[in-house]
Amino acid sequence: MLGSEMYLLLGAAAVLGTAATWLNRAAAVRFGFVNAPNPIIPQHTRPVAHLGGIGVAFTAAVGLAVAVLLHRQGIAFKDLDPLRVGVFLLPGLGFLVLGTVDDLKVYSPQKKFLVQLILAAGAVGLGHWALGLRYPFTGVLPLDLALSVFWIVAVVNALNLTDVCDGLVGGLSVVMLVGWAHFDPTSAPIAMAVAGGCLGFLVFNSPPASIFLGDAGSHFLGYSAAMLTLPGLPAEGNLTWVRPIQMALFVGVPIFEVVLLVIVRRRKGLAPWRGSPDHFSLRLQAAGLSKWQTDGVAYSAAVFFCTAAFLLGFLAWPGRIAVLAAAALFVGVCWKLIQRWEVAPK
Repeated sequence: MLGSEMYLLLGAAAVLGTAATWLNRAAAVRFGFVNAPNPIIPQHTRPVAHLGGIGVAFTAAVGLAVAVLLHRQGIAFKDLDPLRVGVFLLPGLGFLVLGTVDDLKVYSPQKKFLVQLILAAGAVGLGHWALGLRYPFTGVLPLDLALSVFWIVAVVNALNLTDVCDGLVGGLSVVMLVGWAHFDPTSAPIAMAVAGGCLGFLVFNSPPASIFLGDAGSHFLGYSAAMLTLPGLPAEGNLTWVRPIQMALFVGVPIFEVVLLVIVRRRKGLAPWRGSPDHFSLRLQAAGLSKWQTDGVAYSAAVFFCTAAFLLGFLAWPGRIAVLAAAALFVGVCWKLIQRWEVAPK
């Protein structure tokens, strides 16, 4: 159970995030940082400000700075580790900068992927060096570190690919981060600060959006979700087979998106990174759902996955098998339904 200070942090960050996004939007419009209409996304018919992730990241940084100050004064957040906050924010800034540069001057997929690998390796290496953390997927340190780097890059790109509908990634991030804060209270201050920034951003990003996250935001939020869900155990810690499944479930909706796009695009003879209107959110809208309804379906799926992840940590073997079976059935049904609708490219 989280203390009231965590919910106060969430609320304060939401207020600050609203103000920061308003200023962010005004600056983007003033300096011409807008996205032109995208033919792949039917509802994107007018220029919209982007770089909204800068406001989210600024809010998270300020919220965490205040939390660290209160911790040092002995007022609140007594279990907060300031070093962990710094280890989280430094690579997060790198991903934010990468996304911002890509928003302003589009990188090739190969170049962007290379920089993502470097930043992810830096994040994992910094956590291992500064905090003594290791991520014991296999017990073999080099392999564990490599898998951790892969996880960060995979989740960053998953959220980046999912971000094609107003309010979608911001809302999904709130569900995932608040859920994770309750699952792992040691990461709650970071998760709540970022989630609060997302709530403030959603005031202007909910349908119809007047500002987009941009790659700046999807990269920062993808990094946040990936870094927080990594096991991050002390060197002597043990990782069971349950933990990787819980990690995947907490980011289940973006992972579903990636798998869908890779398979469908390969069937069409397209490279996985090539743009196409095959995103689940666009397919749901082709089925007749509004953008709000599409977001509601995605948020509900995220709640389902987070609940399943929670239950895996409490149940015995029979219960775990039942949860996994229910999750597999849910994914299978969603897969079959999504395949029924196509979006014709323009």
